[in-house]
Amino acid sequence: QELKGQSNTESTQQSDIEYPNPIVFLHIPRTGGHRLYNILEQALGTPQPPSLRMADLRNAVTNRNFTFLNQPWFYIHAESAVLRPFLRMLKRHSRRPRVVTFLRDPIERVVSEYYSISRNTDGDGEANEHLQRQRPYRFEQGAQWL
Repeated sequence: QELKGQSNTESTQQSDIEYPNPIVFLHIPRTGGHRLYNILEQALGTPQPPSLRMADLRNAVTNRNFTFLNQPWFYIHAESAVLRPFLRMLKRHSRRPRVVTFLRDPIERVVSEYYSISRNTDGDGEANEHLQRQRPYRFEQGAQWL
């Protein structure tokens, strides 16, 4: 999804950029990403917004306020459609982002997902209502997701 309304004249001057090479952490669930998030947060602070969404990009374009781009790192959930338009926005504003993610063996990830779901949590200890309706949960159901 392309964001309209940005021009080269809106681009931040190179001398105004405090973080020209921000880290963009693309979090794929069940890969150990919470640990990396905690490390980045301790070292660089909490990103604002904490989890980047399309609405944040639209608001920036609508309000012509791109100051949020001037931070050391950003967090994006892997299921989000925001990654590609956000990287374009960063590049239009003279940033050269470094995208970081963790990958995991697909079999181990499915097994981890199965055990997480069978414990009826979303990975953060929160009960997942959708999964409660699907009890009992079988391993074959989890394998179909991949």
